[in-house]
Amino acid sequence: MSAALSSPALRIVVGEPVDGVVPVGVVGEVDTASADELRVALTAVLAGTGVRGLVVDLTAVPFLAVPGLHPLLEAQATAAGSGRSMSVLAGPHGGVDRLLHRAGLRA
Repeated sequence: MSAALSSPALRIVVGEPVDGVVPVGVVGEVDTASADELRVALTAVLAGTGVRGLVVDLTAVPFLAVPGLHPLLEAQATAAGSGRSMSVLAGPHGGVDRLLHRAGLRA
């Protein structure tokens, strides 16, 4: 199931599930131009058979614009609405972590 989706500014890698939890690695900037790519990838993961949850790894994302939050919030709502889990990891880029925290995607 491992697949890579990419554009000049964004790379998304969907890994193999471990106990039904699918890792989704994101590299690059998530902005207005690339937010839809993230939405498509997360929607596809959540539509998969046997998916119990997902972990979205944003540790390699140096910039996350507000439009980039929308696919994450939508995926979180979809996961929660179907009894699945979703967690988001943020890296050392303080602005990304702060934005995720303010949006309720990180504790």
